[in-house]
Amino acid sequence: MRYGGVIVGLFVLYHIMHLTVGNAHPEFIRHSAYHNVVTGFQVWWVSGFYIVAMIFLGLHLYHGLWSVTQTFGVENPRI
Repeated sequence: MRYGGVIVGLFVLYHIMHLTVGNAHPEFIRHSAYHNVVTGFQVWWVSGFYIVAMIFLGLHLYHGLWSVTQTFGVENPRI
């Protein structure tokens, strides 16, 4: 969970820099979302980073939902 949270935080930072602000995207065009996404994902390591980040985001959310069910006693009812 510790590393997943760090990777999710780094992903959010990179995502904002890459597709919102444009300072991590060499061909960024303001207000052209389609162009920015298509040209941004043509770089293999950017696509790989997004894939790895989505895997960690899914694991992070899965663990969070599992933890909520434990906290509220859904998975572990009191006897």
